[in-house]
Amino acid sequence: MSRRESDEELRARVWTLLFDYSIKHITRDYVEFTENACSELCNLSTIPTTDPNSLYIPADPFDALSNIIHLGEIPPYEEKIQSNPDVAAYIKTSLGTRKGKPKSDRVWYEDE
Repeated sequence: MSRRESDEELRARVWTLLFDYSIKHITRDYVEFTENACSELCNLSTIPTTDPNSLYIPADPFDALSNIIHLGEIPPYEEKIQSNPDVAAYIKTSLGTRKGKPKSDRVWYEDE
């Protein structure tokens, strides 16, 4: 047997041994992995957020929060509007209006 043939036989033997090992331990069959993951996800059941055997009705989260931080004791905010005569004059000049009746009134009530 020549050296080349013995090398090819050795290479084939190592390849078959390592191929089986790598298929079993190193690589992953992604099709099988995805199928298993999907089947596990489809078999999950929902977890209730409240105890179905409880004798009490669960509290509203907003009511619980308002009781914890005492929202009822906070006085409502009273905004004090401050007006300046210069601002009012500026708004009147920049948003100039026409004198007389509006166009809708002039169209509706025609003088005959």
